Amino acid sequence: MRLPHVLLRGSVITVLVSLTIACNAILGVEEVALDCQINSDFPLIASNTSTSLTHFMDQGLTGPDLSLVLNADADPDYLTVRLYDNMGQHGMLNAPGLYLLTADDAKRDTCGICVSIDVYFDNASGNVWQPFWARDQGELMLTKADSTGLAGTMHNLKFRRVSPADFNVDVNNGCMVTIEKIEFNMGYSTAAR
Repeated sequence: MRLPHVLLRGSVITVLVSLTIACNAILGVEEVALDCQINSDFPLIASNTSTSLTHFMDQGLTGPDLSLVLNADADPDYLTVRLYDNMGQHGMLNAPGLYLLTADDAKRDTCGICVSIDVYFDNASGNVWQPFWARDQGELMLTKADSTGLAGTMHNLKFRRVSPADFNVDVNNGCMVTIEKIEFNMGYSTAAR
C-alpha cells in the first residue's frame, strides 16, 4: 500500500514542476537576472549644482539643453532634456505651458521634447555607453522659459533601452527606467554643447 502513495506523490510533484516550467515558457519568464547598470525607478530627480543648462546647436537649430547628473560614479549617468520648437507635434516649446510627450517625441529623428538617459559603466573591455530614450508618455510643465533660464517639472516618464547606433531602434533586453518626477530651475551657462 505504501508504494502507490509514494508513486502518487512523486507523480504529483513531477506534474506540478512540469506545469510551472511550461507556464514560465509560455509567459516568457526567464530565470536570468537583468544587469541594466542603472536603477529602474527614480521617484524624484532635482536640479542641483552639477546640473547644466546650455543652448545647443544642432543642424542649424538651437534650443535649451538641460543635463542632470543621476549618480556620483566615476563615469556618471546623465538625464538630458532638449527642446526643439515645431517638432514632435508641438509648436513653440521654449515658452511656459503644459506639454504632453507624443509618439513623435519617442523617436530621436522627430522629437520636440527629446528626453534621454546616458548610462556609462566600465567592464573588462573598457568604458561602455548605453542609451535609454523616453517613451511617448509623461508631461513637461514649464513655469519659466526665457533668455535667462528654464524652470519647471516633468512627470511620469518611462524609458526603454535603445541602440547606440540608432536611437530609433529598441534593444529588447528587459531594461527600462521610470522617473516619477523631475524638478529644475536653472539659469543658462554661456557655453553651448
